[in-house]
Amino acid sequence: PLFNGKDLAGWRGCSREEKFNDPFVRREMKPEKIKELQAKADELMKAHWHVRDGALFFDGLEGGYSIAAVKDYGNVEIYADWRLLRVYGDSGFYLRGMPQVQIWDPNMWNGLGSGCIWNNPDELFAATACADNPIGDWNRCRMRIVGDRVSVWLNGVKVVDDIVYQNCRDPKKGIPACDRFELQCHGDPVEFRNIFVKELP
Repeated sequence: PLFNGKDLAGWRGCSREEKFNDPFVRREMKPEKIKELQAKADELMKAHWHVRDGALFFDGLEGGYSIAAVKDYGNVEIYADWRLLRVYGDSGFYLRGMPQVQIWDPNMWNGLGSGCIWNNPDELFAATACADNPIGDWNRCRMRIVGDRVSVWLNGVKVVDDIVYQNCRDPKKGIPACDRFELQCHGDPVEFRNIFVKELP
């Protein structure tokens, strides 16, 4: 389990300040700078992320940002339930600190459903089906990344089939072998629950 249903234990804040959200930039920072920026990000997390009724709730208010599991991950399968709380809402999952397995209202993009890979320069979206439940209902997402290949299932339907997960910030670098698993803030209220990780060889 990555979320205990009770509090924010096991999670840390993220922020864009000084590009702290970029894994490659963060790795070049001195330890004291990382400590400083992480402390600021954790304060943002505490202000905008809360637990209510056993779910991890993001309020969607200005100033909030994404959060990440405390441990970094490489090859994994991750299960997570999520639901949007607003029509035209937007959120997502970052694997290894990189954008993004998409969560959104399919009506925003002519029926293109959640689970697609947003920001992939060569295979933008790359979703094969729309399997979203109605806004306000819970969805279950399964994500599997091994090396640089990713597959995604939404509500039991495989919507992304073993494509290359790319670094949209700098495609020449590829993605990190191990980095943060993040729940994305995109300025809309959203809830998560039943978040589990299985590390893979």
